[in-house]
This record gives sequence, C-alpha cells and structure tokens, in this order.
Amino acid sequence: MADCVFVNPDAFHFQIKPAPAPEKEERMKNVDEEMYPEYYRKSSDHIKGSNEMTPEPFRIARILYITSRSTESAQSPSDVSVRVAKFYRPENTHRGAVASHQADMNRLYWSEEGKAPFCFCLL
Repeated sequence: MADCVFVNPDAFHFQIKPAPAPEKEERMKNVDEEMYPEYYRKSSDHIKGSNEMTPEPFRIARILYITSRSTESAQSPSDVSVRVAKFYRPENTHRGAVASHQADMNRLYWSEEGKAPFCFCLL
C-alpha cells in the first residue's frame, strides 16, 4: 500500500498532547486619554489577517492495509475499513502552536503510531 490520504480532522487524535497556547495579554480598560490619545485605535481584539478562526486542516495518514468484512463484489462503504499510520504536523507535536510558526509550512513528521481500522465513507 504505502499511499497517503487526507482524512477529516476528527478521524483520529494524536497521542502527544500539544503545549498550551500562550496566554493573551490583558488590555487596559481605563486609559488616560491625555497620555494615550490613540489607544482607541488598538482596542479591538480582532487582528487583521489572523487565522485563529480557520478550521483545523485535514489529517494526513499512510495506508497500511485495507480490509473488507464482506467477500461480495458489490460492497457498501461501511464494510470497508482502512488501517493507517499517522503523520504529525509541527503544531501537533509537544511544542504546540509555536512550532508551526517556526517550521516549514509543509513539514510532516513520520510516525509508527498506527490507528485501529476505521471506515471511510467515500461519496
């Protein structure tokens, strides 16, 4: 097999727990307008170009083998299961989200961590 696939983010979880995200600084509520005349311009929590609200990317896995519960030629997708080995992205490692800013955007880490068979529903 040894082919790789994209799977939904909720298809499997990683054994390594990433580092917690850094805490945000608390903003000053009462500001002296004389001392900080343009503070209102920086008062929004929205950061232009921020990717905080983007959905999680697809997981990447290497197909180890494909099995079927049925021996018939016409099978439903729920009868087919796939065993995969996981790839880690930098943000999925123990270093957390900070690693994704420091590593190449396309970097993947090989893993021997397998996943029990799960079903793909192909449309």
